[in-house]
Amino acid sequence: MTAWAFVAVVLSAAPSMGLRLDAGAGVPVSARSSSTFGLGFSGALTAEVEVLELLGVDLQVGYTRLERLAQAAVPGTAGTVFTIGAGVRTHTPLDNKRVIPWLDAIVSWGHSGGNRLVLSAAVGVSARPFDRAFFLVGAFARLQQVLNPVPNGINTTLLSFGVSLELRQPRAPVVDAAANTEEKPAVHRAETPSNVERMESVTAAGDTDGDGIADDVDQCLEEKEDKDGIADQDGCPETDGDIDGVDDKVDACPTVAGRATNKGCPNYPKVVVHDDRLELKEKITFANNSAKFTGDSTSILDEVAKVLADRPGLCLLITAHTDNTGSEDENLSLSGNQAQAVRAYLVKKGVSVDRLSTRGFGEQKPLNRNRNANERAQNRRVEILVNPCAEPL
Repeated sequence: MTAWAFVAVVLSAAPSMGLRLDAGAGVPVSARSSSTFGLGFSGALTAEVEVLELLGVDLQVGYTRLERLAQAAVPGTAGTVFTIGAGVRTHTPLDNKRVIPWLDAIVSWGHSGGNRLVLSAAVGVSARPFDRAFFLVGAFARLQQVLNPVPNGINTTLLSFGVSLELRQPRAPVVDAAANTEEKPAVHRAETPSNVERMESVTAAGDTDGDGIADDVDQCLEEKEDKDGIADQDGCPETDGDIDGVDDKVDACPTVAGRATNKGCPNYPKVVVHDDRLELKEKITFANNSAKFTGDSTSILDEVAKVLADRPGLCLLITAHTDNTGSEDENLSLSGNQAQAVRAYLVKKGVSVDRLSTRGFGEQKPLNRNRNANERAQNRRVEILVNPCAEPL
């Protein structure tokens, strides 16, 4: 067997690879989400490696954006789900047919205000427009289940459907070695350095641990710098960057010194952070029938912004409530505007909007019976809840 024939036989055993784009419409089908969100966009990009003739392993990135319905509590905003995951896909043989039905199953990490597990399954059909072409066009339908990690949380089911465009590399044909006896010119490839040679090169350059800090200033030659914004030029990883006695792995405020009894965070004069909510020692108040702040509200919100800056892993759900003065619809709209005003102020102070969700309840959740002016004043309030999942779809 010639060298060329041997290479051809090896290539014939190489896996087929493909790249598929699914794009179309998305819509929620679970009861709660379908009452809040309507038709939107859904798409996914999938890379596939064929491990058997009828079975492939998929790596998929997906994005769904749904528009909030006009009758929702906070109109004009959209719900989004970003996913990245892996799974399997099965289909009929590609070489002998023009129409190829397929189905897949994907398990993904998803982000929709917070981190979620997303399970999905899709069915589709693709067609080759020309003989021997490996560009395919087809249609698909996908069902996704977005799992809510919060106890008693509500899961969301999404349906997407649309058009599939696919490029697929065919398996290389098997070459008859006996029939191909012509000697082929040798192919010369540049030698690539071994791992040992690369390590010797790094060491010769004066950076033994390869962390970008020269050996003459690196105080930890066998440990890499962790590049966390704290003493990043000494070449050593900091396991307690703020030097408060709380290891960074469990420190909720890794860049601000705090107390071990408070998860490594400082205490604040007007805000107490509980596991499920922020306790505000002073009320956030608004002008009558308005979303304009009054009194000392902005100073309280400044402290909330400081809490969020110190705790990078904290997400909040801002809720607003009214008394029963006026119509129920007007109160629902007013509370939504007040919750959004709180979020807008915090965003202005540097908080990422992705960490803040809002909900207006109007007069639906009173603290008391609204029998007098004092009780109505108590019912007019802003409550800030700790919500790692942010606003669900």
